[in-house]
Amino acid sequence: MGLGLYLFAEIIKRHGGHMWLESKPEQGPTFYFSLPLVREQEQASDFSTEKEPQHD
Repeated sequence: MGLGLYLFAEIIKRHGGHMWLESKPEQGPTFYFSLPLVREQEQASDFSTEKEPQHD
């Protein structure tokens, strides 16, 4: 694995994403990745900081 691919994989991993490849004979590999819209930690902290509505 080249240095660029390693760095790319680390960036994807640190952002909570996934990376994979598919390879076909005589065509070479195709690399794919996915990233969450919101990281799980951020989503969890957003819910924990929500305030309950105050009733007067």
